[in-house]
Amino acid sequence: MIDDNVSATSGNQPAALTAKGDFTLPLGTTTRGRLLFASGAANVHVGVHPDRAALYAAHFERQIPTVWVQDGIVTIQYRRYSPLDWLVSLAEPLAMVKLNATIPWEIEFRGDVSRFSADLRRLHVRALDLHSVSTALIRLAAPLETANIYLSSNASDLTVHRPAGVAIRLQISGSASHLTLDGQRFGAVGGGIHWQTPDYHDSTSRYDIGIAGSVSNMTIGTR
Repeated sequence: MIDDNVSATSGNQPAALTAKGDFTLPLGTTTRGRLLFASGAANVHVGVHPDRAALYAAHFERQIPTVWVQDGIVTIQYRRYSPLDWLVSLAEPLAMVKLNATIPWEIEFRGDVSRFSADLRRLHVRALDLHSVSTALIRLAAPLETANIYLSSNASDLTVHRPAGVAIRLQISGSASHLTLDGQRFGAVGGGIHWQTPDYHDSTSRYDIGIAGSVSNMTIGTR
């Protein structure tokens, strides 16, 4: 799970609104970052910013949330969340956030998230913390240490890709159905599941995935 004491050397700064729905802020002296969606959201994409001088850049369609930055923590807060608010074309994300690739990040969604995509293949992610997620694709880089992915509720239609040779452990507390784990297919599993690659304990570059709820239609594999 994510450490609530993440800090940086940049101090407190307001988020800069450059145009309607667009936010950005320079990296400055920040050495660690955290992206926090403080409420539920849908149709969200998280990726890497090409400009190494920017801490982050974000673009939002339709609903414009409140965005602020404090000690390297980028917080995004929607005033309310209802599925009806997100019934628009699925071709483009409603929220797109790009993060600086020169510092490590922790990413957290405190509310339900659906239609979530994350291309983190060039980002050092130390932790990814979700509540519940549906229809999600997460592409990961090789971590520098043990990186944690934690879901405190349920997951459905979730795909996680990692580089070949990166060890992984998966622990699910609830029931699971329609799992594909590195090519191995599982139907319905009750009473939880514990699965890991043979090299997990000997590896220093690995992912530890914990899911406290139930899972359906989940794929974990390598690119």
